[in-house]
This record gives sequence, C-alpha cells and structure tokens, in this order.
Amino acid sequence: ETLRHELIEAIKGKRHKDYDYIVKRTKVWRAIVSGLGLEEYYQQFNQRETDEQFEQRKRITQQITSSVCKNVRDIEYKVPRSNSISRVIATDSGKESDLTDFKEILNTFWGDSSLNDYMDVRWVELNDTDPNSFVVLEWQPFDGDEHAQPYPFEVKSEEAIYYEYENNVLQYLVALIDESYTIYGKDQSIKFELITDKETLKRLKLEDGQEAEMTSMDDGVTVKVIRVGEQYFEIYEPKPHNLGYVPAFQPGYMRDLATNGRTFLPPWWAAESTLMNLIKSKSELDLTIALHVFPQKLSYTPRCTNVGCNNGYMPEGGKCKICKGTGFVVHTSAQDAIYLPLPKYPNEMIDLAQFIHYVYPPVDLVTFMDAYVEKLSKRALQMVYNSEIYSREAIAETATGRNIDMQAVYDTLYPLVKAMAKDWEFMVSTIADITDIEIPTVSFTFGKDFKLKSIDGYYADLSLANTAGASSYIKGAIEDDIARITYAEDDQAQAKYFTLKAFHPFPGDTPESIALKMSQAYVPEFYKVLYSTFGFIFDELERETPGYYMLNRAKQWELLKAKVESMIPAKVAPVVNFNPVE
Repeated sequence: ETLRHELIEAIKGKRHKDYDYIVKRTKVWRAIVSGLGLEEYYQQFNQRETDEQFEQRKRITQQITSSVCKNVRDIEYKVPRSNSISRVIATDSGKESDLTDFKEILNTFWGDSSLNDYMDVRWVELNDTDPNSFVVLEWQPFDGDEHAQPYPFEVKSEEAIYYEYENNVLQYLVALIDESYTIYGKDQSIKFELITDKETLKRLKLEDGQEAEMTSMDDGVTVKVIRVGEQYFEIYEPKPHNLGYVPAFQPGYMRDLATNGRTFLPPWWAAESTLMNLIKSKSELDLTIALHVFPQKLSYTPRCTNVGCNNGYMPEGGKCKICKGTGFVVHTSAQDAIYLPLPKYPNEMIDLAQFIHYVYPPVDLVTFMDAYVEKLSKRALQMVYNSEIYSREAIAETATGRNIDMQAVYDTLYPLVKAMAKDWEFMVSTIADITDIEIPTVSFTFGKDFKLKSIDGYYADLSLANTAGASSYIKGAIEDDIARITYAEDDQAQAKYFTLKAFHPFPGDTPESIALKMSQAYVPEFYKVLYSTFGFIFDELERETPGYYMLNRAKQWELLKAKVESMIPAKVAPVVNFNPVE
C-alpha cells in the first residue's frame, strides 16, 4: 500500500526536490560531451549582433568541446585496465556448475557483453553524461529449472521523477517512461500503464483512486485498472522478489554541494566553466575567420568587349551573357586569360604586376583568439587532473628525461575507482540474490597507485629491484603485477597463479635456504610434504575438484590441508623389548 500511495502521488505531479535542477544541468552536460545542442548556449551580443547575424554565427561555428571532453574522459577509461585492480568471485559450495552458471550469467549481462564490460564502458559514460540517472536490475520471467538472467535497465535523470533515500539507502524509485509509471521497491515493483484506447475508456466509470477488474474485449484477459485524477491506468503487479532492498543504484559519486550532496556531478565538472567559455570563444573565432581572415583582391580589369554591352547590360534589356552583368572581363578559371593589345612603343607598356594587388588583413587578433582557444582546451585537462601529465608538451619532456608526478592524476581517479568497486560489488551480489546462486565471496580491490604501466615497465622495475637487492616481498609484488597483465583475459589462470603463491610454504626463499629448512627438525612435516609434492598436490586437487582455483581461500585451504595430511607418512612407534634375552 505504501508503494501504491507513493506511485499515485508521483502520477499526480509530485517530484523529488532537485528534479528541475537536475534536468537543467544534465542537459548542459550532455551537450558539452556530445557536442549536440551547444548552439542553445551561445550568447547573443545584442548591441552589435542582429538576429540574422546571430543565426549566421551558429551556422558557421564548429565546436570542439566534445573533442576536448574526450581527452579528459579517455583517462577515465584507463582505470579498468589498471594492474592494481582485482575482481574476485568465489563460492565455497565446491560445485563447479554453480560458478560456471554464474559466470555465464555475468558474461551475458549487457546483451552479448559482460558485467565487467558494462562497468568499464557504460558506467563511465553515465557518470560523464548523466550521473543522477539510475541503473535498475531487471529480469524476465523464467522456468523454475532455470536461472534468471538479470540485465541493466537505465532510468535517465529526467525519467527518475520521484525517489527517496533514508540514511543513504534507497527506499523506492518512481520512473516515468513512455506514459508508464513504475515504482521499484525493496520487495516488489508495480507498474501503472496509461490507458489511451477510447473504447476501453468509455467502459470505465470509476471514482478517483478506485480500482476494478476489467476483461479485455480483444483477448478476454482480465486485468486490474485504476483511476488517478482524470486518467486511467492498467496495473501490472509482478510476483514480489523479496530482495529486501531496491535493485537499483545511481552511478554518480561526485556529490554536488549546491544540493547539499543530494545530487551528483560528472567527473569532469571542474572544467565545466572553462568548457562553457570555450563555446563562446570558439564561436567568435570561427566567425572572425569566416568574415575577415581572407585577402582582398584589387585589380585593373578591361571592360567587356561584347558588342552592345553597356556596363553589363544589353540594349534589348537583360544582363550581358559574356560578363554576366559585371561590365568587366573576368576570368573564372585557371584556363581563362585576359588579353591586352601589344603597344607600339616600349614606353607605352604597363607593368603587369601592377594589375592585381592583394590586401592582407592584420591577423594579430585572430592569432590571439586562436591561442586563447587552445589555452582553454589545455586548461580543461589541467583543471580536472591538476596535472599536465597527458599534454603533448609533458609527454615530449618525459621522453627527454622529465620525471612526471602521477600522484595528482591518481588523486582524481581514486574516487572514481572507489565508486566503481562499490557499484560492481552491489551488482554482483544482487545478481547472486536474483539467481539464487550462493556467491559468498565478491571482492573488488584496488591500490591507490593505479600502476598505469606496460609489462615492459614492470620487467624493468623487476630488473632494478634485483640489482638493488630488494626484498623478496618487493620483487613478489612486481611479479604479481606482471601476472595480472599476462593473465588479464584469463580469470582461471590468474586465480591459479595467486592460489599457488598464497599456499607456497616458503615464499620468497632462495633454493639454498629452502634446502636448509627442509633438513631441519623444527620445520613441521606438513610443510615439508607440501613443498616436496607441491605440483602433484595441486594437480590432484584440480582433478578431484573442478573449479578449485575459483573457490574462496577458506574452502581451498580446507581441501588442501586434507590432501596434505593424507600424504604424511604414519609414524611407527619403536618396539621396546622388556624381556631381553641374555
């Protein structure tokens, strides 16, 4: 009843308090990022620009905000490829089928693309264009023997008309899409679809707020209808999902202080004022170049020699067909030429270079405006990341040995990957709840240093670490980064690498050190057996428990411990003879 009440209130016109503000701001952000609709934000200078001139400026202008924004946004797409990010999904059931089914569901989450693809691409796009939108996890009805297939349903900020948070937890969301109102609650969803069929409307005689059942005259199906104000709606009330929470979230993470943190800003928000200034400056530059930056041609030209032509017009009326009404002989292509009679005497000859003269306009203002536009373009990148790390000048200097500090860039990207981790874990856990597959281990971890390096860079670091005599832990960390790059597209191989490393009994020790420890009595027999049969044991575990490397660590240890203990030789007690033979 609470959900229906809130849904009816939204139909009657209730909106969340920031609705108008969000719709207005989102329209600007989409225009800046896409480059479409920017002419709406041109400013007409009424004192010297008529309406016709203003429209002309709109036609001439070629904006570059979308290109500048792309340079800013491209850095965001580097984050998912960071070697410091680790995404772990594991189960302790030991059933390979459960994990296989779950991975398949994730791999087809976004059409033929995976959940990771959705987060790495679309989630970033939503943050840049509509951070106040909602991503709702929906699924179609399915047979009892099958698993549901959740998919993302995006509700734009202008479609999310009414919602409420309590202690930062979403209580419900009302979406208005194509004349249909849907409320997403913690345990179920309800949809009111507007009835527009005139024949159906004639049959309905209800009071405001009254519900009734109606049988369709077309197919005989009985449906529920309700009247809200002067409108009638068909009610769709699916079976409750009973998740206990709303399966939806907002991708935005940069809180807008103008609304006391209730709404979100795009990651590039710091450059918004610069980009708006760029819109104006680029428009003025294009107009100046189009109207003024071209040479003026001055020339002496013979008059038209066509019989009867008088200043371009013929006696019988109409323009001269030879000079086209100009009254002069004008050549229109490189093949044309103006012929002058050869004078009788040399002193009557005219210097042909004086026939044509080009007047070039001063370009100081244009040069200044062009430099200002370029400055604004660079400033946008610097204002977002507080760094020149990705400017051409910085890259050139880096090639000559300049040491660039990446910390400013990492500080900017850290909130982004933190929000990405939170939303990824929420979606994976929600999909597990929807599909009734137990996935107790869902983890998205990352380091504050995003390690945006190539594999060659890590091998160089490893070489330096060996030369400097760094500890085994430092070298091991570099090897882990190399493994993440090497097995970036193979989750199974990456999981195997980290599992073997986690359970190695003598991590980081040299072969000589290990040989010494194996001969010492204080080293437990368990670890001696584990080391001696390390490869064999894990081959056995992998054979006996398919999907072993995708289990969580606790379950892996339990199986490994049992396997090793079964291989420890039983100790035979020495025989003591109490009746020695004399």
